[in-house]
Amino acid sequence: MVETSLETLKSLWEDLHTRLKAQSADYRTLLALEAAMRSMEAADPQAVHAAGVSPRGSALDLAVRVTQAEAAQRVLEARGEPMPIDELIRLVPAFGGRPGTRASLSSSLSQAPQFVSIRHANRWCWWLTERTVGEPVEEPARPGRAPSRSNRWRQIARAPRKRAQKV
Repeated sequence: MVETSLETLKSLWEDLHTRLKAQSADYRTLLALEAAMRSMEAADPQAVHAAGVSPRGSALDLAVRVTQAEAAQRVLEARGEPMPIDELIRLVPAFGGRPGTRASLSSSLSQAPQFVSIRHANRWCWWLTERTVGEPVEEPARPGRAPSRSNRWRQIARAPRKRAQKV
């Protein structure tokens, strides 16, 4: 087994750090971002801990994060019918959006061209501009997954029936 001293590890780290810093603009940007985050955390450490949110997300978190409007669109497409703002607020986080206030979500939806506020079932609801109310939702086929029981019955009911021929 090879023994590695702390000094050796520090030396290797410093060499790699120097090479990456000289060669990669992305690495220099990463270092600048880390320094900025450390200075912000040092300036107001209570705000970071009081919010209960990590000040940094992983690159994967940032890549898959969606806006409230995108999440609301996913909710409406999945539900297939107009929904009031209070129901959307509850479901948006489940579809990848950040939880927010009623006013924030309402503002986002009213500014996005893909949404329209309509009166549905005696309530003000949000709906998708390009779809009519009651339009069937086309679900993409998922390989390897059997349809749910209710979908199987719908498929059976839609299938043309074969009539037995008399001989």
